[in-house]
Amino acid sequence: MLRVEGLEVSYGHIKALKGVSLEVPEGKLFVLLGRNGAGKSTLLLSLVGLIKPAAGRIFLNGEEISKLPPWQRVKRGLVLVPEGRRIFPSLTVKENLELGAFSAPKGAASRLEEVLEIFPALKERLLFPAGALSGGEQQMLALARALMSNPKVMLLDEPSMGLAPKVVGEIYRILEKLKGGLTIFLVEQNVNRALSLADRVLLLESGRLSASWHREEVDLKLLEAAYLGEEK
Repeated sequence: MLRVEGLEVSYGHIKALKGVSLEVPEGKLFVLLGRNGAGKSTLLLSLVGLIKPAAGRIFLNGEEISKLPPWQRVKRGLVLVPEGRRIFPSLTVKENLELGAFSAPKGAASRLEEVLEIFPALKERLLFPAGALSGGEQQMLALARALMSNPKVMLLDEPSMGLAPKVVGEIYRILEKLKGGLTIFLVEQNVNRALSLADRVLLLESGRLSASWHREEVDLKLLEAAYLGEEK
């Protein structure tokens, strides 16, 4: 479904990603863990075309998309829910959702109904300015907006950041419902939550993938060292 080969990204003389290769099969939920500054967000932004890699290739459903602009990648089914939500606060909830369907406008009305079934709280606030929503509701809106494009692969960058435990629980219940019908690549600092859903867990350290485990095989001591120890 999603395949990455030898991805490298540099910021000046600093190498943020160093030959990252991975493959996320269809319908699976992969979790990417790592310390702040390890390169996790850089990887996601590179996958959707918002950062241009210095080297490497990206494939979606067997098609190389490395040189496609971001909107073409969305049209092919790759969508990002960015860190910090990035909604349009002055637009209504409905307008934010409709913007998410720009790549598939013909089915937008029926897709809206499907998405609101998943996020019933948003249905009651369709005409509210998005900026008036709570932090948790804004995160729900960001997820719902991404689903409006009817994606094949969803990338999520820190969806639980800054949210109350109750809201985080609700987000993960939604991700559990989506799992299987949607391929999900999740960057997360909430390790326990992430491990509860993961089919596979990847560890990124200093721009390199240093470990890959099935969920039941995760080396918790190695994870702890990666988060608390010195960077390699």
